[in-house]
Amino acid sequence: MVNTIKLGVFIPCFWPERNGIVNYVDGLYSHINKIDDSIKTTIVTFDTANTKQYFKEENEFNVYRLPCIVLLGGTYVIPSISGIIKFIKLIRSENFDLINTHTRFFISSLLGLIWAKTKKVPLIHTEHGSSFVKQGSFITRVIARIYDETLGRLVFTNSSQTIGVSSSCVSFAKLMGAENTAILYNSLDHNFWKPDPKILRICNKIAFCGRIIKAKGLQDLIYALDKIKQVEWELVIIGAGNYATEIKVLITQLKLQEHIVFAGDLDRNKIKETLNTVGIFVNPSYTEGLPTSVLEAGAMGCAIIATNVGGTNEIINDGENGYLVPLQKDSNLQVAHITKHLTDLLNNPEKQLQFGNSIAKFTSQKFDWEITAQQFIKTVKSLS
Repeated sequence: MVNTIKLGVFIPCFWPERNGIVNYVDGLYSHINKIDDSIKTTIVTFDTANTKQYFKEENEFNVYRLPCIVLLGGTYVIPSISGIIKFIKLIRSENFDLINTHTRFFISSLLGLIWAKTKKVPLIHTEHGSSFVKQGSFITRVIARIYDETLGRLVFTNSSQTIGVSSSCVSFAKLMGAENTAILYNSLDHNFWKPDPKILRICNKIAFCGRIIKAKGLQDLIYALDKIKQVEWELVIIGAGNYATEIKVLITQLKLQEHIVFAGDLDRNKIKETLNTVGIFVNPSYTEGLPTSVLEAGAMGCAIIATNVGGTNEIINDGENGYLVPLQKDSNLQVAHITKHLTDLLNNPEKQLQFGNSIAKFTSQKFDWEITAQQFIKTVKSLS
């Protein structure tokens, strides 16, 4: 008889919300369940989308959504009073053999740590960040740093195993006191994320995909495109977020409305369909772990320009399968680098094709959920 391992996964949000952590958890645990049905996954998260569904069976997952208060324009969440009460009742009634938390500065990771300590079960912490919080107001950054140096550090020092989604995330985890560390790369299902050669790729079509918040750097891409006058271009923006209004105002001020389309918050089928037609993908983000959007665009054969932050340089070899933009304190320098690389690729469809083919091959070999899931299963079974 096979023993069932009950795994509690603590994350700040889950479907219908979408972000890098949600995609990682959904991708990893979906593949784990296909490979080894002895591992049963339960998601403990916050009801950020106000679904009013405290418990729901969703595909292969059981999902508990705690009532919450959403802060900082949707980028942070804490439990409400009723959420705390439900968590206390849940910890009394539910049992897990292992806890897996994701990203140390979310309250969900603190709740996972409390659960692991209370129930005396092993904690696996997965870190998606590669540095301290660098964006936001001075007060926000100070508060974030204090949290990291206290409660965040506790998550690292009390985990039986700390996993980084890139080598840069592992380095940061070690800095924060993690001892038993490993890399389990953010990955993709390459049976899904592959280009359709029958669909025409438009060489002057550019895409951005991600949350529209200031830290994603979309404004730098807009400023860079404004400087390109000799070549026709079109930008499609995929995503939503609290900075969208400011971006739309900027586009209007620069009179670029005719060249830019807001596609909205698309599902993965529509994202795939869009990326299949795009020649160039730009990720101008100021901070990353191992960016899912870059992996997806790479797998779809787009030529990529991305800021050299987090584990992005573990995906892109500068000048070989894409372009890396050094992160600059002076935004004008940042814009200048993006402008230079965009101009080069827009004028060189052959280089777009070369970069796209190269990175599609590389991502399929290194960043695949089948590989990552097998590694995670070994970790789970070694601790249970």
